[in-house]
Amino acid sequence: MNKRILVDTSIWVEYFNRPESEYAQRVAEFL
Repeated sequence: MNKRILVDTSIWVEYFNRPESEYAQRVAEFL
């Protein structure tokens, strides 16, 4: 469970630090 939280946190950290990333673009489209 804690590992899952760490993974989700890492994803959001990368999203905010690297908005140009492909994943960030997918999240932006999803939101």
